[in-house]
Amino acid sequence: MWYEEDVIIAAAAYIIINERKKRKRSCWMRPSLKKRNDREETRAEADPRLDHHLAIAHLQSALGMSSLDFDDLVNKIGPIISRQDTILRLAISVKERLLVTLRFLATGDSYNSMMQLFNISKQAISAMIPEVCAALAMKLQHEIKLPTKEEQWQDIASEFYSRWKFPHCAGVVDGRHITLQTSRHCVSENFDKKIVIFGLVNANYQFMYFNVEFQSRISEDEAFNSTNFNKNLMDRTLNLPDPTTLIGREKLVPYVFLGNSAFTRIPNLLKPYFGAQEKGSPKSVFNYRLSRVQRVSENVFGIISAKFGVFQKTLLLEHEKIKKIVCACIYLHNYLRGSPNSRRYYTPEGSFDSEDKKTGEVILGSWRKGFSKLNISLKETAPESYTEVSNTRQEFTEFFQTAEGSITWQ
Repeated sequence: MWYEEDVIIAAAAYIIINERKKRKRSCWMRPSLKKRNDREETRAEADPRLDHHLAIAHLQSALGMSSLDFDDLVNKIGPIISRQDTILRLAISVKERLLVTLRFLATGDSYNSMMQLFNISKQAISAMIPEVCAALAMKLQHEIKLPTKEEQWQDIASEFYSRWKFPHCAGVVDGRHITLQTSRHCVSENFDKKIVIFGLVNANYQFMYFNVEFQSRISEDEAFNSTNFNKNLMDRTLNLPDPTTLIGREKLVPYVFLGNSAFTRIPNLLKPYFGAQEKGSPKSVFNYRLSRVQRVSENVFGIISAKFGVFQKTLLLEHEKIKKIVCACIYLHNYLRGSPNSRRYYTPEGSFDSEDKKTGEVILGSWRKGFSKLNISLKETAPESYTEVSNTRQEFTEFFQTAEGSITWQ
């Protein structure tokens, strides 16, 4: 008797389970998110250009991107990130994917708030942002190029001299770091890690080289030493021009990079004299002249942090996703700075620090109005330089005391 009851119960359970398996999924999309498809159809019927115009209006005000450049980026990354519609739902368009990503980079809004704004699920947003960032980095690689010929280095040095009266300058080396809050999904990763961004910038406030690394127990200097740029610098394979004399001088001087005391044991790198210097002394003048040019890199990192609000927020993401986001922002910076269509939106007049032409007084750029996490400089260390570099610094120090090398207000 008990055996028969067990058989009946087992048969009933089997029937119920099979019925559940056959039951079709009643909803493929949250009802609230269906509004996106309805909205797209309605707007497309009324004016197919409306969404595009709204997107560009936001980008011009928040990020500083023109409609022409937005369309250009859509065409560049479209083949990589586009998806096909299915009979169940419409695919998120390339324009929407790019707009969502740019909105995130410009504001750092949470996925939850963007879900409400765009009617796209958090899961879809979480997946598309790293993908779009990777596509942007891939298609904008040509925007950041390290010179390979002597003539190119000479052109860069000429621009630095024209703007800042600092001869033989091949670029400014600088770095910034931001502290990370590790995602709860990354339990195996260190919670005390920081992301360290190194950059070599030109006089036009653009990157010629950058490197993004995660740093925990090693120093910033050790992290920099592992970069390809430093390896080429140490091996002397950058194809820098041969040393020449400064105006009115007799000693041969190499082309140099300017940096601070966070970087040590690097050839061709000029750093300020360590510690406080007597006001008006040759060493104090050299430090001032060096700091004028270093403001270029300070402004570059400041502009990026001001324009890309994602740097002002805690990035609760996996490290590799953070790296993709940071790289995309840097490539976009160079792209927008180099674009005749977007430059006036991205960095309008007054964005960068400037000087009073009569007194030399610094006029602060508009980016300094807000606190910048990317304005946290690398930790400076005790002075340590090659004898060759020390001799070069001495030659510059003496040159800035001459009629040919001095400026009125130094």
